[in-house]
Amino acid sequence: MIKNYITIAFRVLARNKVYVIINLVSMGFALACCMISYLNYNYTESFDSHHIGTESLYRVNSVLTKKGESKLVGIAPLQLSESIGKDLAGIMRVVRLHNSGTLVKQSDHVFHEQVCYADKDIFDVFNFPLKYGSYEKFNDHSVVVSDGFVKKHFGNEVSIGREVVLINDAGVEETFIIQAVIDKIPNNSSFQFEMVIPFSNVYSFGQIKQNDLIGKTNVTTFAEIKDSGSIHNLEALLKPYANVYNQAVDDERIDRFYFQPFKEIKYTSDKDFENFVESRDLQANQRGVVVFVPVVMSFLILIITCFNFINISIAFSSSRLKEIGMRKVFGSMRLQLIRQFLTENLILCFLASILALITVALLLPKINALTGFELSLNFNSNAGLWIFIILLPIATAVISGMYPAIFISSFRPLSILKGKTNVGSSGKFTQFMLITQFSLSCMALIVGVILTQNASYQQQVDYGYDIDHVVVTEINNQQEFTVFSEAIRQNPGIVSVAGAVHQIGEWASAYQVTVNNDGPEFQAHIAHVYGEDYFTTMGLRLAQGRHFFPGKGLDADASIIVNQTFAKACNLTDPIGKQVRLDSTFFTIVGVVEDYKQLGLHALVPPCVLRMAKIEDLKYVVTRSSSNDLIAIGKEMEQTWNKIIINQPYRGFLQSDVVSKEKQLNAGFKTVALSLAVLTMLLSAGGFFALVSLNIIKRKKEIGVRKVLGASMSHLIVLMNRNLMRIMLISFAIGSCLGYILVNKLIFQFILVYHTAVGPAAFFTALFFILLSCCFTVGFKVYQAATSNPVEVLRNE
Repeated sequence: MIKNYITIAFRVLARNKVYVIINLVSMGFALACCMISYLNYNYTESFDSHHIGTESLYRVNSVLTKKGESKLVGIAPLQLSESIGKDLAGIMRVVRLHNSGTLVKQSDHVFHEQVCYADKDIFDVFNFPLKYGSYEKFNDHSVVVSDGFVKKHFGNEVSIGREVVLINDAGVEETFIIQAVIDKIPNNSSFQFEMVIPFSNVYSFGQIKQNDLIGKTNVTTFAEIKDSGSIHNLEALLKPYANVYNQAVDDERIDRFYFQPFKEIKYTSDKDFENFVESRDLQANQRGVVVFVPVVMSFLILIITCFNFINISIAFSSSRLKEIGMRKVFGSMRLQLIRQFLTENLILCFLASILALITVALLLPKINALTGFELSLNFNSNAGLWIFIILLPIATAVISGMYPAIFISSFRPLSILKGKTNVGSSGKFTQFMLITQFSLSCMALIVGVILTQNASYQQQVDYGYDIDHVVVTEINNQQEFTVFSEAIRQNPGIVSVAGAVHQIGEWASAYQVTVNNDGPEFQAHIAHVYGEDYFTTMGLRLAQGRHFFPGKGLDADASIIVNQTFAKACNLTDPIGKQVRLDSTFFTIVGVVEDYKQLGLHALVPPCVLRMAKIEDLKYVVTRSSSNDLIAIGKEMEQTWNKIIINQPYRGFLQSDVVSKEKQLNAGFKTVALSLAVLTMLLSAGGFFALVSLNIIKRKKEIGVRKVLGASMSHLIVLMNRNLMRIMLISFAIGSCLGYILVNKLIFQFILVYHTAVGPAAFFTALFFILLSCCFTVGFKVYQAATSNPVEVLRNE
C-alpha cells in the first residue's frame, strides 16, 4: 500500500510541475531558514559544553552596589580568592584568572597580545585540548600559547622550550619558556586567549598590587565544591570578606557573594537579559537578539510558506476532481485519500529539505564570516540535528497538508462526476489564511522600507563633531605625547593635533559623576580634554561661553564646559558662570558645547562634562586630517611612531571606528528586513497565483457566458480581481498597523534611538510594490482567462 501511495505521488507531482516548483522553492527556503536558526540556537545553547566534568565547579560572584545601582559581577576581591581555598573546608581547590593586554617582543618587533594570568589547575579543571607539549611544567616563567598564536608568529609549529619575551609595565623585559600549545578552542567557549602565564606574574607585571583588598582588576575566581548541599553555608562564611572590602572602599559596596554554577554562566553573560552578570575575563554567550530574531523570522517565513502551500493545494485540487471521484467510485475510503495527499506532501517536503540542506551548506561560510560563529552541519556529534532535520519536514508536511487533504477528500463522487463540485466551498477559511499571509508580507515590506530609509538617514546623521576626519592614537605617557605630536605636525595632511584623557565614543575611557544642583540628582559623563585644540580638532561646536584658557590655572581646577543636555538637566537657561556640584566638589561653567553623540546612535545623548586635562595624564593623541584617505594617513602616522617610539607598538584607530559596530548593526537590520520583505512577497506571489487560479476555475462558465454576451476584457479583469483587491487592501491595512508598531514601538524605541521619522512615504512605497507584485504575478493568468475562447469553455462545461 505504501509503495502504491509513493508511486502515485510521484506521478501526480510529475504532472504538476508548476505546483511542485512553487512549493519546492518556497518550502525549501523556509526550511533552510529554520535549519540556520536551529544551528544558531544550538551553537549558543552548547556554549561551554566541551568543558566536561565541571558539575562541581562554581564561580564566585559579587552583588555590587555603586551610586544606588546594584549589579551582578563575576569577580571577587583578590584577598578572597587567595583565602577561601585555605579557610573554607568545603572548597576542594580554587582557580583564579585575569585577562589583560601585555607587550610581547619578538626580535625587534613589539606588539600587543592578550595574556591570561591563571593558576595551573585551570588546565585540569576546564580540560583545554592539548596539541603538543605538557602542562606539568607550568610554573614561574612558563607560558602556554594557543595554536592561533603559533601560526601567527612562528608558522605552523613551534618547538617546546622556545623563549617568548614579555615587557611589564615598568618596561622591564622578562623571558618565558613555551611549555605547551593549546589546540583550537571552539568560539562558543567562555575562554578565549592567546597566552597563559602563571597567576603569580600578575604582580610583577603591575596588574595588581600585592595583597590588594579591592581587586578592581576583575579577578575571576572559580571554586570546586564537591557537596552542592553546602553552598548556602559557604556563602554565609563569605560575609566577612565583604565587610573587609566595604571598609576599604568608599564609592561602592559589596552586598554579598554567591556561588554560581559554571554550567549556568552561559545563560547570564548576555546583557540583553535581566540576570546579566558582568564579566570582562570571560567571553559572553550572545543569546539575545542574535538568537531570537532569526528564530522569529524563520518561524514567520515558515508560517507564510504553510499558508501559501494550503492555498496553492486547494487551487490545484480542481485538476484532480475526476481522479478523486473515480477512486471513490472504485471503493477508496476517505482515510486512504488523506494518506495519499499527505504522502505527496511528505515527499515534497523531504525534497524541499534536501534543497534546504544544500542552501544551508552554501550560506554557512558567509554567515560564519559575518557573525564570527562556527555554525556547521556536523551530523556526527550533533544528534539533535538529525532529529530536527527529520522531524521538521514531517511536521511541516502534516501542518500544511492536513487541511487540503481533508478538504479535497471530502468531495462527493456523484457531485464531482456531474460537475457540481464547488472547489472554493470553504472560501472564508481560504480568504482568512490569505489575509493573514498578505498582512505578514505587508508588515515585512513596510519594515524593510522604513529600515532602508533609516539606514540612509544614519549614514548622513550629524554626530555633533567631525567623525570622518579624525585619527586617534593611544599613548602611555607625556613624553610619547610630546614627541609624537611634534613629529606628526610635520605631515602636510595633518590640520591640527590635540590630546585627551578620555576620547568621545570610548565608553570604557569615560566615567560618571553624580550631579546635585538644587534639583533631582542625575549621572553625567565626564571627560578630560587638553584645551581649545581638542575642540578644534574634534569639530566640537561651542554654543555659549568660552574654551579653556591654555596652561595650568583656575580652568584646570575649577572650570568645566558642559553640553546642552547637561544645562537642560540642571534647568539652567543661562548657565555661563553658574556653579554646579559634581559628587562633592563645586565647579564653574565657563562654556556650553552643542550636543555630540557620545554614545553613538543607539542611546540618547547623556549629560556630559568636559574638564581641562593635565598634559602628564594624556592617554590619546587626536589628529585631524584634511585628507579623505584616512587609512593612508594612519599608515604614515604608524611609520612615524615606529621610527621615534622604541619598544611600544602603534595603537591607532579612526574615530569613525567607534560607530562601526552600530553601522554594521544598522546595515544588518536593513539587509535582514529587506530580504524578509522580498522573500515574503515572493512567497505571497504564489498565494496570489493560487487565488486567481481558484477564482478562474470557479467562474469558467460565468466568464464564457459574459464574453458571449459582449463583456469587454477590462470589465472581466476588474470583475475577476474585485475580491482579490479587497483582500489586498484589508491585508495592507493590517500589515501597516503591525509594521508601524514593530518599527516605532520596538526597533526605534529600544534599538535605534536616533532614527528617521516614520512618514506616509514608506507605506505608499510598500503599497506600490504590493500592487506591482500582484499585477506581474497574476496578470498573465487573468489575461489568459479573459482572452480564452468562450466556445471551448462552454463546450467543456
